[in-house]
Amino acid sequence: MTSPTFNQSVSGSTINLTWTGDDIDNDIAGYDVYFGTTYTAPLYQSNVSNMYLNSIAITSGTTYYWKVVTHDTKGNTSTSDVYTFIVN
Repeated sequence: MTSPTFNQSVSGSTINLTWTGDDIDNDIAGYDVYFGTTYTAPLYQSNVSNMYLNSIAITSGTTYYWKVVTHDTKGNTSTSDVYTFIVN
Protein backbone atom coordinates (compact mmCIF):
# COMPACT_ATOMS: atom_id res chain seq x y z
CA MET A 1 0.00 0.00 0.00
CA THR A 2 1.46 3.32 -0.91
CA SER A 3 -1.23 5.85 -0.05
CA PRO A 4 -2.66 6.63 2.36
CA THR A 5 -0.10 5.10 4.66
CA PHE A 6 -0.97 3.22 7.86
CA ASN A 7 -2.60 5.49 10.48
CA GLN A 8 -2.17 8.56 8.28
CA SER A 9 -4.35 11.60 9.02
CA VAL A 10 -5.90 13.06 5.89
CA SER A 11 -8.13 16.01 5.03
CA GLY A 12 -10.72 16.54 2.34
CA SER A 13 -13.90 14.96 1.06
CA THR A 14 -12.28 12.38 -1.25
CA ILE A 15 -9.28 10.08 -1.11
CA ASN A 16 -7.14 8.34 -3.72
CA LEU A 17 -6.04 4.81 -2.78
CA THR A 18 -2.81 3.56 -4.35
CA TRP A 19 -0.93 0.30 -3.94
CA THR A 20 1.72 -1.84 -5.59
CA GLY A 21 1.27 -5.36 -6.87
CA ASP A 22 3.84 -8.09 -7.36
CA ASP A 23 3.55 -11.64 -8.64
CA ILE A 24 6.34 -14.17 -9.15
CA ASP A 25 4.93 -15.16 -12.57
CA ASN A 26 4.01 -11.62 -13.62
CA ASP A 27 0.45 -12.76 -14.34
CA ILE A 28 -1.64 -10.48 -12.15
CA ALA A 29 -5.25 -10.56 -13.34
CA GLY A 30 -6.62 -7.85 -11.08
CA TYR A 31 -7.22 -6.52 -7.61
CA ASP A 32 -10.17 -6.62 -5.24
CA VAL A 33 -10.32 -3.56 -3.00
CA TYR A 34 -12.01 -3.73 0.39
CA PHE A 35 -12.85 -0.36 1.94
CA GLY A 36 -15.06 0.83 4.76
CA THR A 37 -15.42 1.99 8.35
CA THR A 38 -14.92 -1.41 10.01
CA TYR A 39 -11.82 -3.56 10.30
CA THR A 40 -13.57 -6.22 8.22
CA ALA A 41 -14.30 -3.73 5.44
CA PRO A 42 -16.65 -4.91 2.70
CA LEU A 43 -15.66 -5.41 -0.92
CA TYR A 44 -15.67 -1.95 -2.47
CA GLN A 45 -14.64 -2.80 -6.04
CA SER A 46 -13.59 -6.05 -7.69
CA ASN A 47 -11.34 -6.84 -10.64
CA VAL A 48 -9.61 -3.46 -10.63
CA SER A 49 -6.98 -3.46 -13.37
CA ASN A 50 -4.99 -0.45 -12.15
CA MET A 51 -3.11 -0.04 -8.89
CA TYR A 52 -5.28 2.86 -7.76
CA LEU A 53 -8.81 4.03 -7.10
CA ASN A 54 -9.46 7.75 -7.26
CA SER A 55 -11.99 10.14 -5.73
CA ILE A 56 -13.53 7.87 -3.10
CA ALA A 57 -15.89 9.88 -0.89
CA ILE A 58 -14.85 10.14 2.76
CA THR A 59 -16.30 11.88 5.82
CA SER A 60 -14.44 14.00 8.37
CA GLY A 61 -14.07 12.53 11.84
CA THR A 62 -14.17 8.98 10.47
CA THR A 63 -11.62 6.16 10.57
CA TYR A 64 -11.43 4.03 7.43
CA TYR A 65 -9.94 0.60 6.81
CA TRP A 66 -8.80 -0.88 3.53
CA LYS A 67 -6.95 -3.81 2.02
CA VAL A 68 -6.24 -5.22 -1.42
CA VAL A 69 -6.45 -8.82 -2.59
CA THR A 70 -4.31 -9.54 -5.66
CA HIS A 71 -5.34 -12.42 -7.90
CA ASP A 72 -3.47 -13.92 -10.82
CA THR A 73 -4.45 -15.86 -13.93
CA LYS A 74 -3.86 -19.20 -12.16
CA GLY A 75 -6.36 -18.38 -9.41
CA ASN A 76 -3.79 -17.64 -6.73
CA THR A 77 -4.47 -14.78 -4.34
CA SER A 78 -2.44 -12.66 -1.99
CA THR A 79 -3.98 -10.38 0.64
CA SER A 80 -2.38 -7.21 1.97
CA ASP A 81 -2.45 -6.14 5.58
CA VAL A 82 -5.41 -4.02 6.64
CA TYR A 83 -4.50 -0.34 6.53
CA THR A 84 -6.32 2.42 8.35
CA PHE A 85 -6.46 6.18 7.99
CA ILE A 86 -8.27 8.94 9.84
CA VAL A 87 -10.07 11.88 8.23
CA ASN A 88 -9.56 15.18 10.09
